[in-house]
Amino acid sequence: YQISSKTGFVLEQPCCQLPPAWQAYDRLASAIVPILSQPDTDKASADLQLAVADLVVPSDHALMEMATAWSLETRCRLHLCLTCITASYLWHRGESRAPNRLPAQLARPLLRVAESLGLKPTVGHATLALANCALPDSAWSGRPEHLRLLCQPGPSSAFRAFVLVTCAFELDFARATPLLLRGAEARRPDEAADLLDRLADCLAGLTARFDDFGRLLDPDEFYRDVRPYLSGHEGLVFEGCSCEATPLRLSGGSAAQSTILQSIDALLGIRHESAFLAEMVDYMHPAHRQLLKDLAAETRLPQLVAASAPESRLRAAHGRAVAALADFRKRHIGLVSRYIVAPAGRVRTEFASLAERGTGGQPLIQFLKEVRDEGALPPPLSDPGVDGSGDGVCMLK
Repeated sequence: YQISSKTGFVLEQPCCQLPPAWQAYDRLASAIVPILSQPDTDKASADLQLAVADLVVPSDHALMEMATAWSLETRCRLHLCLTCITASYLWHRGESRAPNRLPAQLARPLLRVAESLGLKPTVGHATLALANCALPDSAWSGRPEHLRLLCQPGPSSAFRAFVLVTCAFELDFARATPLLLRGAEARRPDEAADLLDRLADCLAGLTARFDDFGRLLDPDEFYRDVRPYLSGHEGLVFEGCSCEATPLRLSGGSAAQSTILQSIDALLGIRHESAFLAEMVDYMHPAHRQLLKDLAAETRLPQLVAASAPESRLRAAHGRAVAALADFRKRHIGLVSRYIVAPAGRVRTEFASLAERGTGGQPLIQFLKEVRDEGALPPPLSDPGVDGSGDGVCMLK
């Protein structure tokens, strides 16, 4: 499932530099900050467009070699560089002046590397968070400031805090990833109760992690300088590609693209009606998508809970886990209010469409409240004849 025992869904050893023939993308990704930080915005825009125009379109042979011979980590690095450059290229002049065509110098390698990874050709959680943070030599300290950011779209220094704290959530969850697998395989109530208690403790720790946003990231800076570069596109033409005649609709970066909460939902048997959440699964790594699918198919926790007595330890542990999940989502709603809803009323930007909708396109507060409330529903009744004690084959190995 592409899970590290040390870093969870985050790449344990992300690639920090592309092969020599491809390092022009490394250099341009690193130059985004100085180029777009120039006080003369017209010159900054001209410099960025010239730098993109100067890139050499990779040959078909080079693209094939990249897609078939490179490691996962190296391809993630290329996807990260290209999506950061693309987001800067598209959004640095605001929503009204954003181009709807991506030049072949970016379009061809971006589409090919995205296809090889099973990802979308757009900035998203899969590489912006999961392939963009290098740990120090020592173990994860729990301090986002100790991580090293590898790449960012847009010039703002606020990106560092946003990405590193986001990555910290993922690193914190690493210790809980074994609980997902063992929880789905649990067949005894006492075993399931132990796992749910540990999961609730982990969720409480994740909820506390929200404090780091308040400590490290200014709401107005996030809203004005970071969020626009995470936008999706309603119809982007990829020049020089086989799909050039059909503009692609792409969602932007979204917390819903993280596997964390959707994997917990799958384990607990929580079902959501949201088409948006289902769409965001397509923006995850294929291995993580498979994990969600297998968890939903194999988990027996809902049946175990439904078959247990109301006053049992298992019911209490399940209630604690569901309450911890609801607390996390409630805290997230508060974060959205502080960092998006409130600044929308006082900060002027060139992105009016993002005032009430997420970068993924969803209506913000309404959507988050619906997801929170669905997660608080009681466990489903067990299927007839299923008491959770069977010895059926579990595929989560």
